[in-house]
Parts: sequence; structure tokens; C-alpha cells
Amino acid sequence: MRDPGETAVFHIRGTDPANSEQVVYECVGFPMAHAKAAELRMSGYKDVVTSMAPAGYESASRPA
Repeated sequence: MRDPGETAVFHIRGTDPANSEQVVYECVGFPMAHAKAAELRMSGYKDVVTSMAPAGYESASRPA
């Protein structure tokens, strides 16, 4: 049986240090989201936040 966390959609938000613009990434599964957040922090992004997508949210890249 699959871990439900593997199919959950997460949003990772951060502030680009070069131009202070907000960026948003979408990842499926907590391990992928955690890795992306760590990558942004190591790249100097500010205010990096990981959050779950709202219940019932369908990713644009996932079929309905």
C-alpha cells in the first residue's frame, strides 16, 4: 500500500533574492517538496514556506 503522503500536492513558496519576486513551485509527495524547499534555501531564497495544497486541489499536471 502506498503512503498517502506520496500523492499529496505541496506548494513551495519563496522570495527570489535577485529581484524580490515571489516564486511558487508545486511538488507531489513530501520528500520531493522537502528537497525543493532545501534547494531554494541553499540558493539564497528568503521566506521559503512549504504548504499542502487545499483539499480537492487538482494539479494542472495531473489528470482529473
